[in-house]
Amino acid sequence: MFAPPLTFQMLVDAPFAGAAPQSIWCIRSRKEFFRCFPHASASGVIRTEEIVNCLHAVRSSRKLRIGWDLSNGHCTWTVEAGPIKDWDETRAALRAELARATPETEFALSSQAAALFEWIRAAYPHHLDMGLTPEVETAMRERELAIDCPWSGDNFRLFLSLLCEEISDRTPLDARPVDWHQQESVRTRIRVKAKSRATPA
Repeated sequence: MFAPPLTFQMLVDAPFAGAAPQSIWCIRSRKEFFRCFPHASASGVIRTEEIVNCLHAVRSSRKLRIGWDLSNGHCTWTVEAGPIKDWDETRAALRAELARATPETEFALSSQAAALFEWIRAAYPHHLDMGLTPEVETAMRERELAIDCPWSGDNFRLFLSLLCEEISDRTPLDARPVDWHQQESVRTRIRVKAKSRATPA
C-alpha cells in the first residue's frame, strides 16, 4: 500500500527542479493496479477509498500539494505532487518531516487517533475558533481528515469521544467533541486546549 514515508523519500530523492508539479503515478489498467498494489489482487477488488485514505495519511509540512484523480469512470488513475514554492524548499521540509517521529511512535496513538491528532495539531492554535476546530464531518467529507468509524453512524459521536480520550491521555493536548448546531442539523467540532503553556511540536 501507498506508504507516506516511502513517498516522501521518493520525492526527496527525485531530481525535480523549479516549481512545477510532478506525476507520482499514472495507472492505466486493472492489471497495472494489482501489480502496484499486490495486496488487493487476492480479492480482485479495487478500493480507491483505501488509496485515498493513504494519500491523506501523508503528513506534509505544508510545503507539498498532493492531488489525485481516482474516479471509477476514468481510464487512468493519477496522483500528482507539487511544491508550494519550489522543489528545493520542499525537499528540505520533507527531510525534516521524515526525521520527525509519527504520533503513533511519539505518543503510542492508534492510527485513527493519530490521524485526528495530526488534523487537530495542524489547526492549533492559530486556526481554531475560540478553541474549536472546524466541523469534523465537513473535514471528513472534504478528505482533509482520514478517519473511518467502524460502527453505525449513530455511534460516531462515541467513536470520536474515544479517539479524543486517547489523545487527551497521551499527548500535550486535551481534546473533547462538542455539538455544533447549524440550522436543523448537529455537527461535531473538537474543543482543544494545551495541558501546559508549551505549544505542541
